[in-house]
Amino acid sequence: MLKWQTRCAARESDKNAIKRTVPDRIIPVRNLEETQVMITVKKRDGRKEPFVAEKIVVSAIKSGAPPDVARTIAHGIEQNAIDGISTRELKNRVLVMLKAKNPEWERNWMVFDTAVKKRPE
Repeated sequence: MLKWQTRCAARESDKNAIKRTVPDRIIPVRNLEETQVMITVKKRDGRKEPFVAEKIVVSAIKSGAPPDVARTIAHGIEQNAIDGISTRELKNRVLVMLKAKNPEWERNWMVFDTAVKKRPE
């Protein structure tokens, strides 16, 4: 999607003229989503959906990691993710990074996965 830069212009001859917006020049501005490669994640049921790093951040925080560490983990996972990566592979990568920072965070994640989401280890 392109964003357009505009400026407000008024006629010089009439000081009380209503200002109107006129395109001054067109400047394409690229969104971050357009410049990054879209990574899809293959869910357990076979569906595919876009990778959302914030999901990893939220889960890591729930497991006990501070927000800055959670963001660092999510960023590292995102940088090394390949298109079509499975949720199981993502989970394994996150658990390895959590364990390296603090083994208790990994255990907390596993307890949540087993108890709340009813997933086997």
